[in-house]
Amino acid sequence: MDTSENKRNISQNSGIRGAEFTLVVCMLIVLTALVFAILIIPMQWSTGAGTTSLSEILKFRAEILTVIITAFSAWIGAGAAYFFGRENMREATQAMLDMRQLPPREKLRQISLKELPPRPITWKVNTEDFLITVYDKLKTDVSWWFIVITKKDGSLETVVHEEAIWRFIDSLALDGKKPDEELKKITVQALLDYLKEEKNKDLATKVKDIYIRVTYDYTLGAVNDLMLDKKLFLSIITDESNKPVSYISSDDVRREFLKMS
Repeated sequence: MDTSENKRNISQNSGIRGAEFTLVVCMLIVLTALVFAILIIPMQWSTGAGTTSLSEILKFRAEILTVIITAFSAWIGAGAAYFFGRENMREATQAMLDMRQLPPREKLRQISLKELPPRPITWKVNTEDFLITVYDKLKTDVSWWFIVITKKDGSLETVVHEEAIWRFIDSLALDGKKPDEELKKITVQALLDYLKEEKNKDLATKVKDIYIRVTYDYTLGAVNDLMLDKKLFLSIITDESNKPVSYISSDDVRREFLKMS
């Protein structure tokens, strides 16, 4: 149901409630006017037996008041009960709806990545960068467990797990080479070529392309669903040029999930 229809329904309901309340007030006013009229307007008339006595007039007025008050009381009581009962039911229903909370997974679907915000990617390497820079970074900053690799134009090439670099270094040592010297001469592209070799296919499936690519238009719930579906733990957010700008890990999603629980 769209917003305009909701507003129209609210307006109609407000008009109905206003008419009900006005009817109850009008009935009260009419009842009050009749009571005053019966009590104040002089009543005296002559019959064949003579002028009506005061006690008879009071008795007649009491009978009229009894009939009027009985009738109006039933009408006003029914109207008031209907009006206030409906109002109480509406308030109780609204309170129950306000108390009902969406489950955390549904709340995640309502959070845009722009509202989070994700963590910026402060380190990425180009395919032409020397591997020694990657090796030094992983040794000095143990918090980076993944490597964002870009093309020459800065667009995203892939993301590999840090395990890839350690396996590559082991392979150099097994070939009788000195890793420290070799890493200064070869680029990141050599690492990608190594993962493409037939003998390393199984390794590549575990350490290469360990991400899903999303944009800021995604919701946190959608990102979580994609990571669960592909059994991945990392989402890379790119701009319109496919350049990586920030990231979200499964830990970030879990942290937001716990805040809502």
